[in-house]
Amino acid sequence: MAAGSIEIPLRDTDEVIELDLDQLPEGDEVLSILRQEVAPLHIWVTLALEYYKQGLVEDFVKILDASRTDAGLDYQNFEKDQMQALDTLAAYYVQKAHREKNKDRKRELFTQATLLYTTADRIIMYDQNHLLGRAYFCLLEGDKMDQADAQFNFVLGQDYQKVQHLALHAFHNTENEAMRAESCYQLARAFHVQQDYDQAFQYYYQATQFAPVNFVLPFFGLGQMYIYRGDNENAANCFEKVLKAQPGNYETMKIIGSLYSNSVDPTKRDTAKQHLKKVTEQFPDDVEAWIELAQILEQHDVQGALSAYGTATRILKEKVQADVPPEILNNVAALHFRLGNLQEAKDHPDAWSLIGNLHLAKQEWGPGQKKFERIIGRPQTKDDAYSLIALGNVWLQTLHQPMRDKDKEKRHQDRASAMYKQVLRNDDRNIWAANGIGKSVLTVRVLNFYSTRI
Repeated sequence: MAAGSIEIPLRDTDEVIELDLDQLPEGDEVLSILRQEVAPLHIWVTLALEYYKQGLVEDFVKILDASRTDAGLDYQNFEKDQMQALDTLAAYYVQKAHREKNKDRKRELFTQATLLYTTADRIIMYDQNHLLGRAYFCLLEGDKMDQADAQFNFVLGQDYQKVQHLALHAFHNTENEAMRAESCYQLARAFHVQQDYDQAFQYYYQATQFAPVNFVLPFFGLGQMYIYRGDNENAANCFEKVLKAQPGNYETMKIIGSLYSNSVDPTKRDTAKQHLKKVTEQFPDDVEAWIELAQILEQHDVQGALSAYGTATRILKEKVQADVPPEILNNVAALHFRLGNLQEAKDHPDAWSLIGNLHLAKQEWGPGQKKFERIIGRPQTKDDAYSLIALGNVWLQTLHQPMRDKDKEKRHQDRASAMYKQVLRNDDRNIWAANGIGKSVLTVRVLNFYSTRI
């Protein structure tokens, strides 16, 4: 095949018809040949695009439209060519609708585009180029901003350059301020995920200038950029605007609570307290919110602060299965001291957990065991899951030590299992306890297996 030409294979033969792209025949003549020979779809698409490049738009539309029913699909990966044919024709109708002044004709063209995109959805819904084309269409149509956002969002994690290019193109091709706001917002997000915070700041800010009252996402992004710049005052102003439009929004309340928690202004600290209380009511397992709330309450509500720290500690130990930071243990002890609970200040169970963990880290099993036994020996913490699992682990660890006494080995296994089972009686979904029982059984079997071969 010569450069600048395209071959149409003749059906049931090895022969072809070669078309010179510089001297294309009449569109109807080529369409007749394509239909007669049931030419592969990719040839229809290539020829249609050549007619379009030469300004022969009617022939372009005729060929792509006919390809939907008359083209040959008997080859691998024909679905991608189906997508290209549908999306290309849809994009043409979108651009034509954008230039159309007559409202009824504009709506008719948008409807044609919608039908084509919907048909393509059923072939390969998550194709990147398809989603971007659809997102651009939703952006230009004006009343489908949520759909545009969802489709941009899917592609954003995969191809930032395409999102940037399309959003910028949409921005320059509309006078509608709401659409400009959406375009700037998508550009900002693309720069944000690439950690280009200066460009992200610029486009988030620009989006807020065009945004209608109910479109507050650009303010959320801009607030994040102000936090990155260390400008908490402007950040708080942005998030206040988001919260005004979306009262009760969990993420926004949490951020404002965090921003105001260290303020010297009592009114802002009180606002932070109210927001963080709402956050902990909505999401009672949010350990960060409980800690921030406890820190605010320390000044004027010591008992409330202790309660919040207690909840945070329980979540860390039972849900997150993480060690309680020494700073929290120190704060709790200091609060007990302020209340005159000197024994609690010295004998807080979390402090003993910390010391116990230090012993275990140094393989000092005996001293570590005593610290956790001290915790479960107190009535109010006798069912402390963290301590029970730690003790189970200590007994399990002794099984790895050289031991010829089978009775003693059995006693240690039973003690480990008893600790884990006590946790499961209180919380049958505790995976750490369930895992501990499995490990104790497996350890004994492995040791017995090797002992028979010594």
